[in-house]
Amino acid sequence: MQEKTKKISLLNKFIIVMLVISITMSNFLIVGKSLVTYATEALLDNQTEATISKNVKFDTYFESDNGNTHYLISDVNASNANMKVKLDVTAGYLKDAKIEIQDANYEINNIVDTLGKVQSASEKQINLRQINSGENIELVFAIGTKTANNMELANVSKDSKVILRAIYVDEKGNEIELEKEIIVNVSWTGTFENEINMELAKYTNFVQNGEEKVLVQVLATSGLKDTQNKLPIKENNIEVSIPNLAGAKPEQVIVFAKSTMATNGKEEGNTILPEENVIKDLENGTVKIKIENKEENGKVWADEGNDEILLTYIYNKKDITEEIKAIALKGSSEMSIYSGNGINTVKNEITSEFDLTNLKGSIISINLDTDIEEISKGKMYANSVMQNKQYETIVETKSLVEVSYKDIVSEIKIDDTDTYFTDENGNKYLLGGNIYYKSTKISKENFEKILGTDGEIKILDENGNVITLINNSLQANENGDYVIEYASKYSKLSFITTKPVSEGELCITNQRAISKELVSSKDQISMFKNIVTQMKVDLKEMDSYITIDSKEIIIPLAETVTSANISLSTNVLSTVVNNEDIEIKLELNNAVETSDLYIDGTFKIEFPEYVEDVTVKNSNILYSEGLNIKEITKQIENGKVVLYVTLEGIQSQFSTGTVTNGTNIILGTDIKTKLLTPSSDNVIKLYYQNKNAVSYEQIDESTGMGYNETPVSFVSPTGMLAVNKISDYEETGKSIISVNQGTVVDKIEMDSEAIEAKMDLMLINNTGSVCNSLRVLGRIPFEGNKKVGTDEDLQTTVNTNMIQGLSIDEKYAQNAKIYYSENGEATDDLADANNLWTENPADFSKVKSYLVVLENYEFKQGETINMTYDFRVPEMIDLNNFLYGSFGATYEKTSEFGVQEETAVADVVGLTTGTGPVMEINQTVSVGENGVIQEGQIVKYTFSIKNAGNTDIENLKVKYLLPDYSVYGEFVEPGSMGPQESVFMEIETQVDEETGKNYTEFDIGTVAPGETVEKELLVKFNELPSIADYYADQEGFFYDETSGKYYILVQNPDGTYTETEVTSVPDVYAVSTLKITATDLELKTVEGKPNKVEKVVLLVSEKSSKAENVALKENENLTYTISIKNNTDKKLEEVVLEKVLPQGLNFSKVYAEEYDEQEEVYKPAIEGTYNEGTRLVSLTIPELEAGDMKEVKIEVTAASLAQDEYSKTITSSSTVYAKDVSKHVTTEVKNLVAKPKLAIEQTDTANGEYVSEREEITFILTIKNEGQISTEKIKIESKISEYFIPTNINYGIDNEEKTNISAGSNNILLEKVIEPGQTLTLNVTVNAVDLPNTLDEITVENVFTLTGDLIGELKSNTVVKTIEQSPEPNDPGDNTPEEPDNPEGPDDPIIPEIKTYKIKGTAWLDENSNGARETNEKLFSGIRVILLNAKTGDIIVDRTTGKAKETTTLENGTYEFDNLVQGEYIVVFYHDSSIYGLTEYAKPGVDSNINSDVILTKIMDNGEEKTAAVTNTIVIDEKSISNIDIGLVTNKKADLKLDKYVSLITVQNKDGVKTYNYTDTTLAKVEISAKRMAGSVVIVEYIMVVTNEGNIPMYAKNIVDYMPKDMKFNSDLNPNWYAGNDGNLYNNELSNTVINPGESKNIKLILTKTMTENNTGLSNNRAEIYEAYNELGIADIDSVPANQAEGEDDLGTANVFVTVKTGEEVTYICTILVALVIFVTGVYFIRRKTSRYYN
Repeated sequence: MQEKTKKISLLNKFIIVMLVISITMSNFLIVGKSLVTYATEALLDNQTEATISKNVKFDTYFESDNGNTHYLISDVNASNANMKVKLDVTAGYLKDAKIEIQDANYEINNIVDTLGKVQSASEKQINLRQINSGENIELVFAIGTKTANNMELANVSKDSKVILRAIYVDEKGNEIELEKEIIVNVSWTGTFENEINMELAKYTNFVQNGEEKVLVQVLATSGLKDTQNKLPIKENNIEVSIPNLAGAKPEQVIVFAKSTMATNGKEEGNTILPEENVIKDLENGTVKIKIENKEENGKVWADEGNDEILLTYIYNKKDITEEIKAIALKGSSEMSIYSGNGINTVKNEITSEFDLTNLKGSIISINLDTDIEEISKGKMYANSVMQNKQYETIVETKSLVEVSYKDIVSEIKIDDTDTYFTDENGNKYLLGGNIYYKSTKISKENFEKILGTDGEIKILDENGNVITLINNSLQANENGDYVIEYASKYSKLSFITTKPVSEGELCITNQRAISKELVSSKDQISMFKNIVTQMKVDLKEMDSYITIDSKEIIIPLAETVTSANISLSTNVLSTVVNNEDIEIKLELNNAVETSDLYIDGTFKIEFPEYVEDVTVKNSNILYSEGLNIKEITKQIENGKVVLYVTLEGIQSQFSTGTVTNGTNIILGTDIKTKLLTPSSDNVIKLYYQNKNAVSYEQIDESTGMGYNETPVSFVSPTGMLAVNKISDYEETGKSIISVNQGTVVDKIEMDSEAIEAKMDLMLINNTGSVCNSLRVLGRIPFEGNKKVGTDEDLQTTVNTNMIQGLSIDEKYAQNAKIYYSENGEATDDLADANNLWTENPADFSKVKSYLVVLENYEFKQGETINMTYDFRVPEMIDLNNFLYGSFGATYEKTSEFGVQEETAVADVVGLTTGTGPVMEINQTVSVGENGVIQEGQIVKYTFSIKNAGNTDIENLKVKYLLPDYSVYGEFVEPGSMGPQESVFMEIETQVDEETGKNYTEFDIGTVAPGETVEKELLVKFNELPSIADYYADQEGFFYDETSGKYYILVQNPDGTYTETEVTSVPDVYAVSTLKITATDLELKTVEGKPNKVEKVVLLVSEKSSKAENVALKENENLTYTISIKNNTDKKLEEVVLEKVLPQGLNFSKVYAEEYDEQEEVYKPAIEGTYNEGTRLVSLTIPELEAGDMKEVKIEVTAASLAQDEYSKTITSSSTVYAKDVSKHVTTEVKNLVAKPKLAIEQTDTANGEYVSEREEITFILTIKNEGQISTEKIKIESKISEYFIPTNINYGIDNEEKTNISAGSNNILLEKVIEPGQTLTLNVTVNAVDLPNTLDEITVENVFTLTGDLIGELKSNTVVKTIEQSPEPNDPGDNTPEEPDNPEGPDDPIIPEIKTYKIKGTAWLDENSNGARETNEKLFSGIRVILLNAKTGDIIVDRTTGKAKETTTLENGTYEFDNLVQGEYIVVFYHDSSIYGLTEYAKPGVDSNINSDVILTKIMDNGEEKTAAVTNTIVIDEKSISNIDIGLVTNKKADLKLDKYVSLITVQNKDGVKTYNYTDTTLAKVEISAKRMAGSVVIVEYIMVVTNEGNIPMYAKNIVDYMPKDMKFNSDLNPNWYAGNDGNLYNNELSNTVINPGESKNIKLILTKTMTENNTGLSNNRAEIYEAYNELGIADIDSVPANQAEGEDDLGTANVFVTVKTGEEVTYICTILVALVIFVTGVYFIRRKTSRYYN
């Protein structure tokens, strides 16, 4: 019983369980999706905000009534869909933080960021600034649905990931990569309203098989009411009633769709309803149509539009029993819409009744449509002014033939009736034969739907001749269309179809062209307002056609416009430097048919008043099409600089500059702004006029000209600008001024009358803030005055006088107090009595200092204060006098950061009488300052005069007075008419009347400042006079023959005479004297230092076999001859000659000669020696009799010069001595060793590399001898390629008449001598031969070879020429680049055999910015290059491969496009425009083969606007094109970097003071004893290093330090820092310090931290460049000041980690552990003992 009970119990339990499961399953089936959603929502909401760090929390959520959730269900059109991001940091900090959004079905429309933590944001990533400890960040993202007409179905409801990625820096400075992911779900729903409308389309009668029938057609339109965003419709179920007509039911119901745009995006002609989707229930009187939106690749249609369904009801008239008055229908539309919470359904119904009292429409109807809104008259206007008309105007229309009931239709004929223009009064102007068909197009799908796969359309001309057929034998194109293109011009066509197989709409698209031969003037064309096309449709009955319907379409004609744009290569102009190489570009926007062609044209460019001058350096016109620049003029109008650019010519066609807005006028300019221009924004205005203009895009009403403008920003120095100016010192009104330009000085006349001048003082507030407490301290010009602010001596040498007091602008006068002082060093302290300040000086002429105090006035940004005083300059001031004035200002600047005191000091301006010619004169002598000169010695005297002034020395002349007993001369080269060897020849001199000395004169002329002139003279000293000669004329002198002595009788006072023996003459000293004269210089006499002249024992002289000015050839022989004479009456023994042989000479032999009386010749008698190691040449003459002379000869050869050495001067002297005789040194002998230096260049007259068959070109070889020696005879040879035939060869030297050479051979030979300085030009004219048919082209090289004894073998540069086959006469003449019919590349392309060509060129870096490609300059690889059709702007497709013409430059910088046909092209280069700009386009004077051929423009590339470089139109006519080059230049780059380091930490506590030094440390760690932690003061010294990584000078105007909250600032420790109101610290000590490229500047900051037991850990301190400046106004390339952006290099970080000493922590922990062990052990033993006790 129990067992049974147990079984029953089990059975009952089983039944209960099954019942529960069944109920649960049924509930699940009902609400399953909701349960899944709830489960998903539960899982999403289980996500937490915790990250791997307890100190960082992150969450993304949506707010709801039930709290925060991770899912959102929102209406697609709601404006309040917000997603919130929360990020909290409780310790440490986060850097490099970014929030990534992945797989989102929403887009972020806006971000609310109250704390300013968002650095940058894109669609999928939000970059954050640093998040510091204690900061709680909340961002609110306003989100919306992603809109697209093809929407991903998954985007209706989708999970997305919001991921935080960051570097977390903990309290110890450790960096941890942190990542946290939150998944959120967004489901889009919507509230939509369905619309359904019905209208009567047709009501007509017809006869079928002898029975009368009635057709009623209704158009049912269904769609969603307008909403901003739509969700995709899954399907649209339309139900329309089948109405009875006057009691009769329809025999047939026909349904077809005109459009299903609402549901699936299908348009007219492409709509097919599957049969199974149309249910006709005749019994119950309804038609049900289902339109589906099928998913394709996960996407469905989701866009606006309507579904249009045509329902045709056919009634038999015999069934109609009542009078037909009206018909009533009911309709409904039920749309299923995809939604985030399932499928939503919207439904609407309508009942319509239509009046049938009048017939409407027909069985077949026609409608006309077009996709173009209007047709431009541009091409018609263009033809009216052209000699050669070339443009057709395209008209495209669609003929929509609707077949309502196919059963009674056999053939359909569509005819065009007429096409004509209408004017504003409706008058018609028939086009007739001036319009003709170009093509016909019909969708294959539409064709087969209406006519069936076996259907056909005949196309007939107006005479009924069949032109072509459209049927299934045609191949549809890639778009699925049948396309017929007409070879002939048919003005009218007829289209006859076979019998339709289905009701529906047949769409035929016709493209027609208005003939270029249309004979209408411009005035006539301007009358035309519309073009009207009429078409009719006929039905065939029996053998004839009956017109059933006709329609017309009116397309408006649009007038053309003239427009032009102006742009600058930079829109930022500096006010302190000349803005050089500014490119002004005018785009005429004349590349499209909506624009007017230009006839002549005037362009007026008006610059703002702040522009002082514009210099046009060069001009070019691109894509000119017959236009030329006639002239460019400059005028000043109403105080503004105006440029007028005048064009002449008639534009021959729409400009081919399709990628550059048509014709481009490029002006290369320098723009100079006025010095006092404030930082401001302005515009440069362009007014333009076209004689052919119909209208202007934008018109200036005052002038009637077209108008355009471009913005321009003027950038002046920031801060308070103090400006000095002096004026009225000349009658011409001249003035000088300096704004950040340093000292500026102008000249006044010396020795003039007194001058009254004006000193203007200006203060310009360009600080960006309001300034108060302004004080201006200044010094007038007086001797010894100092610069305000620096106390630098200004070197003023003139005392001026203030004439009257200082005046100030009336606006400021009431707030200004002006003080004066006679103290030239007075400070601005009014309380200091030593300053002697007074408001009422007794005598202004004694005033030296002035002080202006502006009280209670707010000096606002942009304001200017002007102050003035007059001063008197005394009369009769000499040269080399200067006067300068100086002033500076102190003020308090008030900004959002607080108040700080700053100083501004003006640049110094001054006047000077000028520094007259200042000469530095120096004289030297070859024997040295204290050297002794010997009789017969040739000595070199040298004098130099340097102009040490700053003006020219003019008319400089020097009289050189020779020393006594000397003559002036030179060495003369031996020759046929001169001596046998080089000898010293005396030059005639003149006698100075004042001194009686001989002199020679040098007429030097002008010597520029800094220039030095030097002159050398050779002076030979004659034999000194003997006693007899010296005293010969002295009274009382006699010779006593008895004693052989000389005496002088000297009379005594008593009348007697005494004989005084004379044993020698007085010492003779050689002194040279210069007498110098010049304009504005008095005669200057300068004597050299004396050198003693001795009567020598040995008379020694030296000469060489070559004169100094005659060059030696390499390896040529040279002989030194040293003459040695015994000048005594005694024999000399062991006479030694020594010479250290100079480098550059090779020794041959040395010997002394004696005369052989028998043979009567001189022969070597004594040979000397040569030591190769010491290079010493020596020879000893055993004895030399009194009066005898020996000549020693040293024979040498000139050594070869180094490879790159072309001349060398060799200086040599010899030493001679004898036993008991001191050394005598010969005068230096100079010789020049040289070889020819030839500059060789080969050029040619061809334009580029390519040459056509039979084309004539000339190879031009130029050889210039830049050396100092003749080439002697050289051979010039070249073997001209066999593919050229020489026709003329000639040569000439310099400007002499050309000499012809026989041109009978390809081997060129010329022998010629080229003297130094001469240039030989050789011209070889050739004709290219006809190439064999097997060669399309041949590349040949030409080089010239030069050989000669002195030059060896030299070669010219190689000229490369490619000879191409010329095009055959039957080659196509179409100048449009061809593209294949099938760009995908057909399997067997049929390419016509036509001549093809190439375009190629090079990319290079123009390192010296001279616009020319030079051999040593860098070549660029990897630059993307594409080739465009110049007329269409489309990329060229290769005729053979079908691939786009796109390439990149190779390692050698070259690119090449081949397989091109004749036509017009544009080459586009995509370079990195952030780093490189373009060198000057087609720079004047640079050969077109090596210049740059591109300008900069904006161009669309794959839907993205990019900056690119483009060429002018390149026309390939008869040969390929080469050297289409791009020259790049490095952009000016502004880039300031800030690094921050800890340099020193000082810890102060009861243990004393401890310091820690660091080097370039960004994380500094300090340990403090736990017992001393509380109360310790940590003093941290930071170093901020500002580095200029750019290539232009920069200023760091302000530095900000984001001081940590746990640190304190003390202004006493930081005199250059101040605390702002925002809690940050600011420093401007580098404000006026230029930081040049590569330089770094340091600033220091000291902060303190008082420690407690709870504030240990990390202190993070960041600093940033708050304001930067450069004179060019260029923005920093990789950072924005003061934006706290992570990753930018102007933001530096340094961390300080303060912690308890590590050892103490370990000891503390160990103590606790030991205590714990003792405690546990004690507990154990107590428990054990207690247990035993109880046991």
